[in-house]
Amino acid sequence: MVRRADHPQVGLILDSFHTLARRIDLDTIRAIPGDRIFFVQLADAPAIPMDLLYWSRHFRNMPGEGDLDVTGFMRAVAATGYDGPLSLEIFNDQFRAGLPRMVAQDGHRSLIALMDAVRRAEPALAPAALPPPVPVGRVEFIEFATTPAEAPALEALLATAGFARAGAHVSKPVTLWRQGRANVLVNTGEAGFTHSTYLTHGTTVSEIALMVPDAQAAFARATGLLAQPHGEEPAAGELRIPAIRGVGGSVLRLLDEGADLAGIWQVDFAASPAELGAGITGIDHIGQTMAYDEMLSWSLFYTAIFDARKAPMVDVADPDGLVRSQAIRAGGLRVTLNGAEARHTLAGRFI
Repeated sequence: MVRRADHPQVGLILDSFHTLARRIDLDTIRAIPGDRIFFVQLADAPAIPMDLLYWSRHFRNMPGEGDLDVTGFMRAVAATGYDGPLSLEIFNDQFRAGLPRMVAQDGHRSLIALMDAVRRAEPALAPAALPPPVPVGRVEFIEFATTPAEAPALEALLATAGFARAGAHVSKPVTLWRQGRANVLVNTGEAGFTHSTYLTHGTTVSEIALMVPDAQAAFARATGLLAQPHGEEPAAGELRIPAIRGVGGSVLRLLDEGADLAGIWQVDFAASPAELGAGITGIDHIGQTMAYDEMLSWSLFYTAIFDARKAPMVDVADPDGLVRSQAIRAGGLRVTLNGAEARHTLAGRFI
């Protein structure tokens, strides 16, 4: 009809959900002149076999949060030369009940990540403004926030698992327990961020450090995708390690093998070599628990910043309710997101 009308005020609205849900060939979009496209609506969705109308009205989500090839759709749109507005056309019961600020941030983050992916896949477009998605070599350490009264029980558990005390921080009440490449820090500080974490959650993981190729580039990508920087000042003589806030207010630190950060164990801890222990060689994966309505947000957080792939979401039956679980892998980082709908489930008790 648009072709036959051949009028400058008659054009097309393209919708990613209805295009992808109906499995329309994306090459048909590439054949459309860019000036005939007036508006583009974007939405992703989980791959659920159900009535199209019900699926559309209740389960759409932000690009990158679902299973549809929204990047492929936008690549086809970009190939036409279209440079007009993009609209997030989302109908989702979970979002309606969610926190407006978090939903808005997810929408903004999803658009930044989507267009970054499109620019990387379409060489004819302007170069990507962000550093590339971050591959993770390994989890370098996990830090627990606790107190002097509760630390002995945690350290006894670590010793039972084959960990040995391998050093202490040069200026803070932090001990290093090590086995192979698995490093666990026990922080009994009674001030600052770590103690605030303890007061909120009890003894818990407060920091996770990831080894990446370039810590500053990873930090630039993360903050460019709206991650909140963690700006606690290091003490004199300590390393300044780039860090962002993660799940539940925890901290993700970013390390690399460069001259500025490679000496963390010698500079901050004067650490001794790892013992053989019980045969643990490293940190296999990390489980993180959150309210179910936050799962899409944190899934997008990981897949947008890191070179990550997500597994399908599965339901885990708990005697006291249902827990939704999703695994995300980014090289040496494997995270299991557990969304608790009921506070009485085992996962819900960690929130």
